[in-house]
Amino acid sequence: MKNIIPITELRNTVKIDELVNKVNEPVFVTKNGYSDLVIMSHEYYLNNFYHQKKKEQIINTFKSEDRTPSFGFFRVKTVSIKVEPGNIDANLTSIINELDTAFNEGVHLLQFQELTLTGSSIDDVIYMNPLFKKVDSAIKTIKNESKKFPLLIVFGAPLKIDGHIYNCAITVFEGEILSITPKRNVKTPFNKMTENKFINYLGEEVIFSRKNILINNYFPSLKIAISFGDDVLSSHSNVGELCQMGVNLICSVSSFKELLENKDYYYSATKNISKINQTIIITSNSSYGESTSDSVSSGHQFIFELGDEVISNKPFDGVSSLVADVDIDKINQYRLKSGFEYQIIEDYSLIGFNLLVTNPDKLIRRYDKNPFIKDYKNVSIDLTKYILNIQAHGLIKRLNAINQHKVILGLSGGLDSTLALLVAVEAFKILHYDLKDIICVTMPAFGTTSKTKNNATILAEKLNVTLREINISESVLLHLKDIGHDLNVKDVAYENAQARERTQILMDIANKENALQLGTGDLSELCLGWCTYNGDQMSMYSLNSSIPKTMVQYLCIGYSMMNENIKDVLLDIVGTPISPELIPGRDDKISQKTEDIIGPYFLHDFIIYHFLRYSYSPKKLYKILCETFKDDLNEEEILKWLKLFYRRFFQNQFKRTASPDGIKISTVSVSKKDLSLPSDISSQMFIDELNSI
Repeated sequence: MKNIIPITELRNTVKIDELVNKVNEPVFVTKNGYSDLVIMSHEYYLNNFYHQKKKEQIINTFKSEDRTPSFGFFRVKTVSIKVEPGNIDANLTSIINELDTAFNEGVHLLQFQELTLTGSSIDDVIYMNPLFKKVDSAIKTIKNESKKFPLLIVFGAPLKIDGHIYNCAITVFEGEILSITPKRNVKTPFNKMTENKFINYLGEEVIFSRKNILINNYFPSLKIAISFGDDVLSSHSNVGELCQMGVNLICSVSSFKELLENKDYYYSATKNISKINQTIIITSNSSYGESTSDSVSSGHQFIFELGDEVISNKPFDGVSSLVADVDIDKINQYRLKSGFEYQIIEDYSLIGFNLLVTNPDKLIRRYDKNPFIKDYKNVSIDLTKYILNIQAHGLIKRLNAINQHKVILGLSGGLDSTLALLVAVEAFKILHYDLKDIICVTMPAFGTTSKTKNNATILAEKLNVTLREINISESVLLHLKDIGHDLNVKDVAYENAQARERTQILMDIANKENALQLGTGDLSELCLGWCTYNGDQMSMYSLNSSIPKTMVQYLCIGYSMMNENIKDVLLDIVGTPISPELIPGRDDKISQKTEDIIGPYFLHDFIIYHFLRYSYSPKKLYKILCETFKDDLNEEEILKWLKLFYRRFFQNQFKRTASPDGIKISTVSVSKKDLSLPSDISSQMFIDELNSI
């Protein structure tokens, strides 16, 4: 041991004080030659023992269970007050007025723009002493007012600390300053602060650091960090480290200026950082009221979640605040599935607070009804080409690998086989193969209508591919007779015999022609098990296996916009009721409508996306469905189809396990690499949760 003094020296307090602060290490006090006491400075204790205890706590929070029924939602609000540069009293009044409003809106976190109390355009006024007295007084007022509201409040102010001036974000909760975060990427007159330290401010011991993590003890999977827009986007950004430490919500207080060269930059860059780091970023920004002596602030605010926009306003649109429910559970589930790596990094501090978060009665956020394609109504030719190119190049690679120049597919005149044909045509054009080597076989049977049969014929002729017709009615009747099936019984055996006969024909022709037989079934059908095992479920290569039904429709519409000669037939196919056409109809009309039996595909595709990508619980998914589709379906219908989805999804895993190779289009896939489930797994726990609603 070093720094040893005898116990008799304790009388000399001045000397001991100088020693412990000089060496910044423990000083050991001996009595009768043996170690008896340890003396250390307050700063050394906080930065070593206290801080180490907090680091141990953060490790435990990774394993903590939430004690909140919030489904992981956390309501946040960004506000850009109309600042008056240098008028701290007026700006303080604006902040205080927002507290009551936010509380009444059920907000949990209220975030203001950078330098809220003074304005970001005060320039050299920052050097004037009266300013800091006003700032300190205003912060004390905010502290006192915050006792009335269970709100986490984040705002900006300049602070003078140890003779230096810092641009800071202050976090206050119920009368306590939780943290003070200095900005790193600063210019004169502000100083740069990179080291952690504890300071005494307004009578409190407060951590002064860019490396603070706020954790709600009632919601421990929520981990919040405070930063600045310029720091988040800078080369010195510590966003990556924060997220590795478990942070899933970053408050970015900002004062971005509008310049032509920076148009959309802050929005796009923040979006990308949110996606890369798998986190939520809330950006508040300066607005009207700032001085325009040099530049203009627009009040552009935005919230991103995994790179997806939750809500935003437009620059200069006058919208001063945004409220939204961000989804913490979504972030954590996505990280869990993606193998996100957490680690404990030195010098990060954990700061706890206790805020009760309950289920919102009504969600304040918008979900896209078609999450696979956000802007579903405005069909994009560029996006259509992009997706078709993925499919086409997957097919090209497979053809090259097996050295084949022909493909064969069953063309029914329905959506799925139509898309498979369009992909094959695009692939053959790229390869400069003869389109006549795309062999389409239409195989009418008991339920085939003239509408679908004619559409298949027209499409094949206009695309200049080979078309063959093989009526399977006679062979299926013979088969049913051979197995002793009553032809008047239109059951599963009756239907599946047709599907299997078609697959057998296609496989045999593929062998005969030395061709690759293409599967046409889509992702929605695979998830719902709406396919015949060893019938349309089987093929040599599956083109649409990760394309949901709603995307199939989208792509057919997009292709019609690119090819005028087949526009009418494609739109007619899109407008035809979806049907397997296995049961005879009356008057040549489709009698077997798929969506009447298993539910609307727009609903199931939404379920598939959120269930597979984020592993939402049944109750949470039900709540989101009810909010999103309240104008389309009632709650009873939604509950019925959701239960049906869970039953069919798990009951039909054996079909997906035996599925052929297919092309992955999005992150949502049920291929053997992306979804591993036992074929005899039960859906009961999902149904039980829904039954408790």
